[in-house]
Amino acid sequence: MVGTFVLAMIVILFASVFAILIGGIVLSLAYALVPYIIHDNPNIGVVEALRKSRRMMRGHKWELFCLQISFIGWFFVGIFTFYIGFLWIVPYINTATAAFYEDVKAEYEKPIQ
Repeated sequence: MVGTFVLAMIVILFASVFAILIGGIVLSLAYALVPYIIHDNPNIGVVEALRKSRRMMRGHKWELFCLQISFIGWFFVGIFTFYIGFLWIVPYINTATAAFYEDVKAEYEKPIQ
């Protein structure tokens, strides 16, 4: 499980560096759900986790981008408090992203009518 997660993060990092800025942002958004997918399915492979994240994020990249951008103010608060504020801000951001994942997962797994 840890090896799969590390390999996925290496692929995401490589894709981000390789694609330069916009492409890297789009790729990082497409693969943002990989840690959550691996946590839900510990036996899933790296490639399958990347594919599933990409499929789940179709039509949701902008929503995640807006969610992440909404934390800019909190980021500055964390810096203003000499990084002590990040003790509360990082869990808040992670919880919001996990809730986003749960919403996307529910929509992805919803049967087609």
